Amino acid sequence: MEKKLYSRKEMNHPEKRPAPQKAGRHRIRRRLPKSWPGHPMKKS
Repeated sequence: MEKKLYSRKEMNHPEKRPAPQKAGRHRIRRRLPKSWPGHPMKKS
């Protein structure tokens, strides 16, 4: 589900390598906009 959101991000820095806290915070931010109409995560 979330993989789709990270797909383009993974090209720059894959999940395999430990991401800095900054990246971690960014991830949480991405998960918040569930209220967006037609947001992929909403359907998941």
